[in-house]
Amino acid sequence: MTKITKHILSTVLCVLASFISLSANATVLINEIAQSNVGEMIDDLNEFPDTWIELYNTGSTAVPLNGYTIISRHASGEDTFTLDKNTGEIAPNSYVLLFGDKKAIARHMSYKLQCDEPSQVVLISPQGDTL
Repeated sequence: MTKITKHILSTVLCVLASFISLSANATVLINEIAQSNVGEMIDDLNEFPDTWIELYNTGSTAVPLNGYTIISRHASGEDTFTLDKNTGEIAPNSYVLLFGDKKAIARHMSYKLQCDEPSQVVLISPQGDTL
């Protein structure tokens, strides 16, 4: 299997795993994942983060992101990042990007997503529910 094929398969598996783990009552969910951001998305620091995750609020009210956790599970381990009060909130029917660049500030995760091995990305609510 070529490296490109592995990368595409890994990305598809991440997206599928995210949709499978959705809760029927969830208002915040993982909408899109980029495991390899090559010149596509510029972040709030005017840089190209290595990876990013897009969250979507399906509800009709704003949702504070404080306490939500993003977990990336892969063959070599697990990476966890819990959003804090500096992350802000998602407006109704809106999107927020979380950047994987190891900066660990506001919307910047303390790790980047693995692009060289299959992984599962999971969103956990502040109450501990897998969304």
